[in-house]
Amino acid sequence: MNVPTKKLQPGDTFDVSIYVDQKAARAGEAATAVVVPAGAKVEIQLIVSDHFVVNGSTTTTMTITDEEKSEAKRPFSVTVVPANELPTEVPPSLIATFSYKGRPSGKVSRTVTIAGVATTALAAATERVDVREGVAADLTVLITRAVANDGRQFFCTVRSPLLKKYHKGEPEPWNLPDTAQKIVVGLMNRFTADTITPAMLLAELRGAGRQLFDASPKIFQQAFWDLIDATLEIKNIALVTEEPFIPWELMVPNRRKNGRREQREQALGTEFSIGRWPITDGTSPDQHIPLVDSFVVAPAYVPPLAFALDEAKLVTESFPGEMITPADFNAIERKLGGQGRTIVHFVCHGEDETEDFVQIIRLENAQTLNSNQILGMDGVDKIFEEKHPFVFLNACEVGRTTPALVGVGGFAKSFVELGASAVIAPLWSVKDEIAHTIAQDFYKRVKDEPNTPFAEIVRDLRRKAYIPGHAEDTYAAYCFYGDPAACRSI
Repeated sequence: MNVPTKKLQPGDTFDVSIYVDQKAARAGEAATAVVVPAGAKVEIQLIVSDHFVVNGSTTTTMTITDEEKSEAKRPFSVTVVPANELPTEVPPSLIATFSYKGRPSGKVSRTVTIAGVATTALAAATERVDVREGVAADLTVLITRAVANDGRQFFCTVRSPLLKKYHKGEPEPWNLPDTAQKIVVGLMNRFTADTITPAMLLAELRGAGRQLFDASPKIFQQAFWDLIDATLEIKNIALVTEEPFIPWELMVPNRRKNGRREQREQALGTEFSIGRWPITDGTSPDQHIPLVDSFVVAPAYVPPLAFALDEAKLVTESFPGEMITPADFNAIERKLGGQGRTIVHFVCHGEDETEDFVQIIRLENAQTLNSNQILGMDGVDKIFEEKHPFVFLNACEVGRTTPALVGVGGFAKSFVELGASAVIAPLWSVKDEIAHTIAQDFYKRVKDEPNTPFAEIVRDLRRKAYIPGHAEDTYAAYCFYGDPAACRSI
């Protein structure tokens, strides 16, 4: 992205040009390899902070060629707003997002220097374009954070091939009243309480779901109801998001219509197949995932997890593999960092460090493994980038008197960053017997129905949390991180 290097003044108009080339990065320039086949036509959308207005269309296209340089069809014309409208305490953001056949495929972010505005120098953030073949979801939500972000400032772009109004999408600011972590923890602490009855749980799930939907981006709410009002069938929703904490699956759509409150009977994640992809470069995950072999991490606790050995046997017999023994730090690092497998399954005790939002699993020999350490394990990043394994994390809590919020930004996000093709993980610690049943049901359907998307299987399991009189939070806890159309490749 080319932007002015000089200090801009209120009212200045300038061009923003987008291109890819085959030259090495210059001194002080950030660059990332572009993973795009020659001939691919990508759509580019420019997102700007409130410091700017875009003159004309916010979208253009670029065809990637074999030439040394491929440029967008046209540059964007951008104007700095007048001084009396200029935000001065927040650094300005210029973000170009890329899509290919309706799927998010990367982004490049920059900031510029404006007189009187809180920014110090021209800077480059994550830059990446990664085109992958696949079918666009019925509803795609792209959440991009501002260049300077405190966990509250984002942009939301919604696309849908089902309605012309949303074929390209329009970005809209999404500013949360507090950090997403605090919002989510406040809601979840109530419906994971040990004294809650099934009826109380169902009420809490629905109540929290309404509040979560109310906190979602307004452009998403509008697009959702536009699709519903047009009686269009929504089968799946793709969330490519730099905000990893909000549990979209639990949202219960509601609105005021003709002076009356209207509410969907089901949560989003029980009505539609949802794939959430918490990644910072704005790229979409794979839709075809081979599952042929496995590693299982099942620590031998005292007392033991009742179903751990049965679950380990289920996975290793369904997809030939081995348990990592002993299940301690060194053995896990040696195996995961030395030999790739297409499935990595954990059945373990989980907990969290609430203040840091770090997920922890207990290992053998009085050891633990946290979601930060997995990123630094020797060789694991290289193996994950080569094999792109499917990860299933079953994190149960000892006694489970107060379920820990283990999934709020923990291992799921870390595994995605390492290169996992997809992850299934609970948002909070789950009951071991039900967790085992969920694993059994999931792997059986994957074996018997290889063309059924993983997100659809998780959706069907999640529905059991909302059965009147039998509500159980363990079923609501599981989320699928990946593409909503992803399924087993055979």
